[in-house]
Amino acid sequence: MRAQISFCGHGAGNVSKRVGSVNLQQLNRRRLRRFSTAFFSSPTQEGFTLVELLVVIAIIGILASMILSGLARAKERTRETQCINNLRQIGLASRMYRLDNRDLLSWLSGGCDPLPGCLWEIHGPATNRILYPYFKNSEIFRCPRDKGKVSEDCHLHPQTTLLPSCWETRGYSYEMNLGIPVGLPIDPFLKTNAGPVIGHPEAWVPDPARFIQFYEPPAAPQVCHNGPLFEPRWYQWHRGLYRGDFLDPRLAPPRFYSPIGFVDGHAQLLNFTKALTKDPYYPFEETKDWIWYKPL
Repeated sequence: MRAQISFCGHGAGNVSKRVGSVNLQQLNRRRLRRFSTAFFSSPTQEGFTLVELLVVIAIIGILASMILSGLARAKERTRETQCINNLRQIGLASRMYRLDNRDLLSWLSGGCDPLPGCLWEIHGPATNRILYPYFKNSEIFRCPRDKGKVSEDCHLHPQTTLLPSCWETRGYSYEMNLGIPVGLPIDPFLKTNAGPVIGHPEAWVPDPARFIQFYEPPAAPQVCHNGPLFEPRWYQWHRGLYRGDFLDPRLAPPRFYSPIGFVDGHAQLLNFTKALTKDPYYPFEETKDWIWYKPL
C-alpha cells in the first residue's frame, strides 16, 4: 500500500509539473500577444484617412517644387557668373591690347571659327581676330545661355541665321558696342551722336565705368544692319522662360538681362527691360547704369 501511495504520489507530481509547464507556456503566449498588440498597434488609433494622405502628398509636392526651383535658380546664377567672369577677362585683354596700340579703342573680337560660307566670309577665321592671341581656342567668348538670333547681315544672306546659337554659327556670343547702333527703321538716338569709338583714346569716352563695350543681344534690338529687311526682334537669354524672341518687348516678360563688359574693364549683369519697353525704338539713351553712345 505504501509503495502504491509513493508511486501514485510520484506520478501525481509529474503530472502537476507538466500541467504547470503547459499553463506557464500559455500564460507567456498571452503576455506576448498583449505586448505585441500594445506595441505595434493602438486600439484607439486607426490608419491614415484619404484626406490626410492627400495633405501629405501635397506637402511633399510643394517641398519638391521649392527644391527644384531653387536648384534651377542656382544653376542660372552660376551661368550668369560665368558670363561676367568671361567679360572681365575680355575687358582685361582689351585694355592690354589698347595699351600696346597707343591707347586707342579698336574693333575687338575673338572666339572660334564660324561656319563655312557667308559667315566665314563676314567674320573670318578665329586666328585673324584681334583678341585671339590672348585666349587662343578657349570658350571665353561663349555664353552658356546663348540662344542665337535670326540674322544680322541679312541683306547679304537672308537665308542664313545665327541659330541655334551665335557661338555655334559665327563663333562668338558677345558683341562689341561701337557707339553707333544701327539698323532700326528710324534714327534711334534722341541726341546727336558724336560717332563711333573706334580710333579714339579711352579718355574720349564720357564715362568708361558706364560706357558699354561688350554686351549680349538681349540688351538691344536685333536688326538687319544694312536695311530693315525684317522687323526688329528682341531676345531673352538669361532668366528667360520658353520663348526667346519677341516682335514687341512690351508684350514679353521683364527679363531682358545681359552681362555687360564696360570700357574700364569691369563687368556686371544688368536688366534692360525698362529701357527696351519704355520706348522700343529709342533704347540707347543714357541711364545711371550705362551709356551706349557719346552725344555731341
